[in-house]
Amino acid sequence: MAQQDLVIVTGASGFIGSALIERLAGRYALVGFDRAASGEPPPAAECVCIDLTSEGAVKSAFERVRIAYGRRIAAAILAVLLAWRIAAKLRDAHRSATVPA
Repeated sequence: MAQQDLVIVTGASGFIGSALIERLAGRYALVGFDRAASGEPPPAAECVCIDLTSEGAVKSAFERVRIAYGRRIAAAILAVLLAWRIAAKLRDAHRSATVPA
């Protein structure tokens, strides 16, 4: 059996990150990057506790992923960035649908 492509999701235990993991489960190998205090991502993802503001922590987390999964990463998804983009699109759609008085 071929190895699944790897997807890393930041904010994996949050609302958007966990929903994304649930959606991708079974199609990809999943790793969730999140703060230790944030809780656990869905069981479909391996949890890597990380402080994304620390360069050393980020390097260590990616080294851990490289050892476990190899160098090939299909995608790294920043759940908070995804949420921000969705909110902006909804806001823009609302503005364009608003009829001037």
